[in-house]
Amino acid sequence: MSRSILTIILSFVFTLSFGQELKISNGKREKAFPSSTVFKMIISAGENYEAQKCCNYQEIVGQIQSIGKDSIRMKLDEVWSQRNVEKFDYGEFLESPSGNIDFSFHRDSIRFLYGYRSLKAKNRKSIPEAIGGVLIVTGLVSGLNSLMVLDQESKNRLRISGAFEVGLGLLTIFLFQKKSYSFIHPSKPWKVIN
Repeated sequence: MSRSILTIILSFVFTLSFGQELKISNGKREKAFPSSTVFKMIISAGENYEAQKCCNYQEIVGQIQSIGKDSIRMKLDEVWSQRNVEKFDYGEFLESPSGNIDFSFHRDSIRFLYGYRSLKAKNRKSIPEAIGGVLIVTGLVSGLNSLMVLDQESKNRLRISGAFEVGLGLLTIFLFQKKSYSFIHPSKPWKVIN
């Protein structure tokens, strides 16, 4: 009996020791990520970060180990550093298959955040996005084929079919896009609340 209680207590402590739940809010909505979530974050110490203009930033992938009052500590699997030095941009990529890169950063330096169930889910090519791309291409080809057909009824069918395929492809891509959380949005920025 005492062994089973000890086993239950140890498994509970063991499970909790691997990470911490992250909670974010944008004032209206709140989102909680479980401790097993693999995050992709874009962090930058600069106030004027813009995705289109290169600046000094890091793209990190890993799991959160602890969240303090002003910092977050993670075990990273991947790090991409982008630097701009005297009009020259250079990047550096580090990868650790075992997730052994310890990394701490200020919690206010997060610019964008993506949450994934696992590292495998993050690295997997999105099947719905591929299907959407194929539908768009076939729709465009159908539309081009309508230019070569002489019969007006067949021409209209090809145009309708092509437009439907393009629309369905765009809808598929739009519906299956990965949700990102912007911490620099001008009106509703997300913030870490725990």
